[in-house]
Amino acid sequence: MSKSNPEQKEPAETTDLVMEKLEDINRKGLAYSVVSRESEHSHDNLKWALSNGLANNEGVYFNITGRAQDMKSGRSEMSRSYWFRSTEDAVAIIFDLNNCEEINLGSLEITEKNREYTPQFHQFRKIENYLKNGVIPADDPHFEEFRKTNLISETGRPNPDSEFGFKSTIQKLEQSEFKGVVVKGSINLNAIIAQMEKSNCLLPVYDENGNLLWPKQMSHEEVKQFVAVRDAEKDKNI
Repeated sequence: MSKSNPEQKEPAETTDLVMEKLEDINRKGLAYSVVSRESEHSHDNLKWALSNGLANNEGVYFNITGRAQDMKSGRSEMSRSYWFRSTEDAVAIIFDLNNCEEINLGSLEITEKNREYTPQFHQFRKIENYLKNGVIPADDPHFEEFRKTNLISETGRPNPDSEFGFKSTIQKLEQSEFKGVVVKGSINLNAIIAQMEKSNCLLPVYDENGNLLWPKQMSHEEVKQFVAVRDAEKDKNI
């Protein structure tokens, strides 16, 4: 990936606005959707998303940090996910699941108003005989065993493999809901910044390990510290 600094220094006001969106990409519950896994198409796919949002008539697909069965070695959960570890180049958009509800396993009704999601039912053989209404009850004798092996969440909902992730009823996720861009491999940072400016959708850009690449360069640890201080200040002012 090209990590060279942008040729033009961003105005302080622009930097401050983007830094307000800063996230620890390893934060539990953060959603991310990979929009490209090939460097030659990465900018086209990102351009579409930045200009039009994440859209799919069948519902937007994504993963959630802290909700994947498969964990490989790596610094961040995103870097260990299937769609990042199985390719040299990748671009993902991160977002919050505000106003979205996880429902029990079963069919999703795709409508313009529904904002529901559920894990893809592809690999739950180990737990499917113990599911009741789509979850493992807390009083089930296998509950703790399944939790230790990361097969279910704290609430007993199945955790999917990151190759399959979650399917939603969200036909379009607006650009205003985006929280950042995560890149891996030979991705041109300056081209991404230019496209964000053109689309009027300025977002923090991170590498796969959570280090901030733009609008400033910060390590993952520095990002976490910045977010902690910023959020603490916000809490004081509530």
